[in-house]
This record gives sequence, structure tokens and C-alpha cells, in this order.
Amino acid sequence: LPTETVPRFSSSDLSAIAWAATELRDPLCKQIVRAVMEGLLARGSSSVQSLKGGDLANLAWALAKYADDLDHANEDVLDLMQLIVDASLDLLNEAQDSDDPSSTVGLLSVFQPPELGRLVWSLASALSTHTSIPAGKRNQSSIRKLLQYAIIDCAKSLPLFATEDLLRIAWAFLELNDGSIAMIGPQEIRSLGIVLSTAEDCLDRWERGLNRGPRKGSSNERHVGRDASRFSSFFGRPVTVNMPVLDERFGDTTADVERGDGNEEDSMKLSGERGTLPLLRHLSIDPSTLCKAACAFSRLAAHNSHITTNHCLTRVAVRLLSSKNGRLLKECTIHDIVRICEAVALSYESSHERDVSIGLFSRKIVQSLNSHLNLMSDDNMKALFGFDSATPAQLATLLWSLGQLGVKHRVQIDEIDSAYRRLHLIAPKRLLTMDQIASLDIDQLVLLLTGVTTMDSIHVDTTLVLNTLQVVTEKLFQIRHPEKLCEVLEAVSAIKEWLRKSPQSAQPSGPHVESNNKATAKNTTKTKSDNSYSEDEESSSSENSGSSADTNGQTHAVEDTERTDRDDFESLGVLCDGLLDALGTKFVSMIPRLRLQQIRRILRVYCLFPWKADELIDRIEAETGKRAQILLAQGNFADLRRLFTDVSNLSKKMKETVSASDDADESTTFEVLKRGVKSLFWPSEDVATDDASEDNGMGDDQMELSEEMLGLVSKSSQVSMKASSFVNDLEVIDPGCIRDNIWHAQQAAAMDIGQCLEFIAIYRRVEFETGTRRSRYDVERRRDIAKRVLSRLFP
Repeated sequence: LPTETVPRFSSSDLSAIAWAATELRDPLCKQIVRAVMEGLLARGSSSVQSLKGGDLANLAWALAKYADDLDHANEDVLDLMQLIVDASLDLLNEAQDSDDPSSTVGLLSVFQPPELGRLVWSLASALSTHTSIPAGKRNQSSIRKLLQYAIIDCAKSLPLFATEDLLRIAWAFLELNDGSIAMIGPQEIRSLGIVLSTAEDCLDRWERGLNRGPRKGSSNERHVGRDASRFSSFFGRPVTVNMPVLDERFGDTTADVERGDGNEEDSMKLSGERGTLPLLRHLSIDPSTLCKAACAFSRLAAHNSHITTNHCLTRVAVRLLSSKNGRLLKECTIHDIVRICEAVALSYESSHERDVSIGLFSRKIVQSLNSHLNLMSDDNMKALFGFDSATPAQLATLLWSLGQLGVKHRVQIDEIDSAYRRLHLIAPKRLLTMDQIASLDIDQLVLLLTGVTTMDSIHVDTTLVLNTLQVVTEKLFQIRHPEKLCEVLEAVSAIKEWLRKSPQSAQPSGPHVESNNKATAKNTTKTKSDNSYSEDEESSSSENSGSSADTNGQTHAVEDTERTDRDDFESLGVLCDGLLDALGTKFVSMIPRLRLQQIRRILRVYCLFPWKADELIDRIEAETGKRAQILLAQGNFADLRRLFTDVSNLSKKMKETVSASDDADESTTFEVLKRGVKSLFWPSEDVATDDASEDNGMGDDQMELSEEMLGLVSKSSQVSMKASSFVNDLEVIDPGCIRDNIWHAQQAAAMDIGQCLEFIAIYRRVEFETGTRRSRYDVERRRDIAKRVLSRLFP
């Protein structure tokens, strides 16, 4: 499509051309979409405003597919997407202003259900949290409004939507809200629950073989099967294409066990039972959409502990991708791999389910990653599922997810064929450069730091860990959430512990060095490092005195490598020391708003490590003691429940007293209250009984004050009654929710306070000058315990 021919087409024609080129996977698809995009932008916003609903959906779909193939966010794509959103809302406003009472209300008056699914999916794909775009572009109020209308309308008109379209809309809504419900109302949450239950029911019926194709004698079943195939796709490709994989049966892990890829018990638990799943052709949900939706709903449940799901989407996706020796993993893009790994890491919290997920799925993922990463080279970065197209944010999320699943970073190249069985990721090439790490936002940086720590990447790629710590140090001031600071603190402590135990480390092994004067510690470290290197050099020269010139050259190369490693270790130690001090300063300023579990995590690092932070510990001790007194002074839940009941009864009685049924009663009530207020200013013997004396005795200021007090009493009564009514309504909606939450909060607070007090006591017993810690027993008590040790064996 030459650029000079674009003006000959209408905006609707250009939208259709871009969509057709994308769907047909034309070799010149990128050039065509680029020309269409430039032509529409050159015409201005009016070119998009003239499009109808179907044209807007087709254009957005083509732009999303085009942006997905780019290595970075494209400003033209984002600008045109914003014009599409504005045009969609304008069409919606025109439809709502129409006088036709028979017209469909909502976005369905503008879009057909499949068109609405494509539109919001395209928006979420182009503005995904995995893409490096400005936050302002993603958090536009118009985009949020459009997604809010979409999720509500699809729940209201559920029979009109295919399951694929429902999940697309739900994923788009959650993706652009980043799994947070801070800006989401109850109606949107209710709609998400409807969509999730519909999808889970569809997957359950498919697993049990109830959503198969046409059967004789059942017109309804034929209709369901035909609709499921018509609206579904396979990794973005229509299922009508003759693909042999659609007629294969997945879910049987017997062959995987025979190959030694997993044990039979794990495979059987993961599959649920021995047997196979129905054909993929009968699945009405695209496996790619299933990975996206599983990740979105897992984020929702992980970020909001009061929302629970049964993770059916994740379970089915894991079962599909794990079976047949990971056959479907070859069809996945890196985006799908990252999302399903994140979903598994967030979903399985119990030890039973976690062991099952690691047993087979994680091995398949690591096996695929090992084969792809070791096929990549500096000149050819093309991997089978497009690992080279992963953004730095996606790589950070992937490393975090793999770390949560128990994967370790290793370099045993000679054992690459069997390394996946031990969950060892073999990555000879550095996964992230310094520029890529610097491009991450602070939340993604925390994920990366946690991932490289849990995966033990410091054993393999010290430079990766060093670069990550440097960028975190530079951007530490951007962290506002205490939870993120706690994650950074725990990761830094893990690195310090590894440095202490590593034989190659330049850091001394005593815990007192970290907590002593920093300058003295650094000088001591440097001196010991130099002495250690001199000894190694002398030993090396004495052992190789009779070696050949080649051997000497190899020895010098090894020594240069060791010298570089020691420099990296020393830099790591300095960065960790600086981060521990900086984190302590930030924690001091936010102690009043820290939760008890966050205080416990902080104390665990500073007290058990240990690291000298007297000011922080003093502030925490004072805050913990104050909270402990408040907790002990509280009553149990029964007292709180009676309090709510009393407040409700008193508020109702106050309302009945103040609000009279007629004017006479209202006047009488007001006079009684006014006399009561007046008695606050004058003694009772000076108060006149007639109206004239009352008016003469009370000035204008006192009258205004009394009326203001009466208004405050009335308002407080109304607020108290609303609060009590709200609590009672919650108990009716979900009986026991208030009682259970408050009781659990009290018990958890008591447990955390006890641990915090003991950690503080442990810190007080540390002798930072000598690097030792005093025992909590005195001398006599230790002797008594020693005497009684053998008495249990020999009574």
C-alpha cells in the first residue's frame, strides 16, 4: 500500500485494509498498517470520528498486532488508540441521547459482542503493563471509562457473548487496572465474578467432555458446539485452519513419566486423573487468552487477600502446557510464557498445590527456556517462541516467577540436557544489560532484584546482581510503599549472607563487621582482601614454577578473573551496606504507618543479621509497646458487637426525639433541647421560665452556638446510624464477615507483636564491638540446663 495512494481511500476502507492484512498475515503487514496509521493521523481526529463501531474495532485490532511486533512503544500507535477511545465514547453518547426506546443501551448499541471484545483486547495489548509506556498514557480517564462500560455491559448481556470475548474483556479490564481494585466499584467486581464463573463452567464442561461437537439427536448440543468452534481461536489463528494439533488429545502425562520428565504421582495430581482431555478444537477459549486471563485473575486475588478464586483458569492452562512433552509451549509467545509463569507463582500458595505445579510444569518451562536460550547467540537472537521480543519488564517478571517456583540459575553447560530435571536454568548469555535494567520502573526493579536473589544468580552472573543493586540504589527514593521496601531489604540481606559465606568474598565473616563503624569495616575489608590475594599469588607461582608458557598464560587469565570477581564482591558489599543504611532511614520516617507484619520483617533482618540501627530499633520498640498497650486494652469481639448495637439503638432514639412528626412536636422538642443547651451557660436558678426571659437572657452568639450544637448532634446521630446500618447490612450479605475479619486481625496482631518484642530483645543482646550475642540465660541457669541434659537419658 504506497503512502501516496492512502488519500484515495476512505477512513473505513483504510481500517478494513489494515485488519485484512493483519488477519491474513501478509508479509507486508507492518508496512501496510504503518501507512494506514500515518494516513489517518495526517487527516486529523475527524478521520477516526467518522468511523463506526466495527471499523474502530478492526483498526484497533490491527494497531495492537502491529505494536506487538515492535521492540518499543510507538507514540503514533498510542495517539491513534486514544482517538479510537474518544470516538467510541462519542458514539456511545450519541446512542444514549437518541429518542428510540427500543435501541440497545450501552456499548452494545455501538459494537457487536465480538467487536467489543476485539476493541478492549487491543487497548489492553497496546497499553499493557508489560510495555514500556508512560503511566499517563495508560491511566487516561477515558480509557478507564470505556473499560468500565464494557465489563458492566457484558455481564448484563451475558448470553450474547462467547466465552472468548468475555475473557478478553475481563483481562483487558484487569490488565489496565494492574490487578488493583482501589478505583473499582462493587458493580465492576460483581461483573468480574460473573465472567469468571462463566469461564470456569465452560472449562469444567470441556474437561468432562460435555462441550464436544455436534451429536445426533440433540439440536441444542449441536448449536453449542458449533458456536464454540466458530468464536474460538488458537493462539490468534482461526480454528478453521487445518492444523493437526487441534485434533490431538492433551492431558495424558503417562508418556512424560516414561521419558523421565516427572514422577507419576505429580503427573497424576496435575492431570486430576489418568486419561486425556477433549480435542482442542472443542475448546471455546484460545489458550493464549487463557494464559492472559489466568494471570489477571491471579493478580487480582494476590493483591487483594479478601478476594478468593479457585484458580481454575491457571489449573487448566498448566495442564495443557505441561502435557505432550510441552507441545503447546512451542506455540506460545514469550508474552504468554511470562504470564502463565506469573499466574502459577501467584496462585499456588499451599505446599500441596505448589509441589504439584513445580513437579511437571516448571520442568517443562525450564526445559524450553534452556533449549531456546542456548540456541541464541550475539548475532542471531531469534528463539523459537520469540525470547528476543521480550521487554525488560517481562524478563524481570519472568525471573521473579521462576525464582518463586524454585528455579535456580546455573552454568553447567555440559549437563544442559538434564539440567531442567533439577530446575536449573542454564543461561550463558547475560539476560539483561545495564541500559535495560535502568529502563525499568521501581516496581519492576524490585521484582528483578527479588528474582535474581531467589534464583541464586549471584553464583553465575555477579554483574547482573551488581547492576541491579546500583539502579535500585539510585531509584530508592521513588519507593513509597512499605511492602516494596521490605522486599528490597530481604533481598539485600540475602545477598549479604551469601557474601559472608562465599569463600571468594572479600568480606570478613564476622557479623560484627557489618554493624561496626563503616569506614573501619571498609578499610579492614580492603586490607584482608589484599593480603588474601597476595597469598594466592605466591601459592600460584610456587605451584606453577615448572609449568610451560601456555600454562602460565592460563594461570594469569584465571588470576585476572578472580581479581575481577573480588572487585565485584567488594562493590556488592559496599552497595549492600549503603542500602541497609538508607532503608533504615526511610523506615524511621514511616514507622507510624507500618503494619505489624512489615515491622516484624524489618526486625528479622536487622536483629538476626545483625546490623546496627539503634535509632530504628528504638523507634520500633516505642511504637510496638504503644500498640501492645492498645491491643491489651481492647475488649473481645463480643464487646465490639454490643457497642455497634448500642450505637444503632441510641442513634435511632436520638433521631426519633429530634425529628418530630408534626410542627407542634418539633417546636416542643427544639425548646427542650434549647433549654438544655442554655443550662450549659447559666446556672439553673438564673434561668427564667417564660419565653421572654429566655430570649433576653441568651445573646445572639449563644443562640447561634446552641443551634450549631443541635445541628452537630443531629448529624452525628445520622452518621452513627448509617455506620451501624452499614455493618448490619454486611453481616446480612455475608454472615460472620465482620466477626471473622476483626477476630483474625486481633489474633494476627497479637502474634506479630509477640515476635516483634522478642526480636527487639535479641537485638539488645548483641555486642556489636565483639560480634557476639549474649545468651538469654545467666551462668547458673546454663549450668543447670547442662546438668539436666543427661538426666533425661539416665533418670
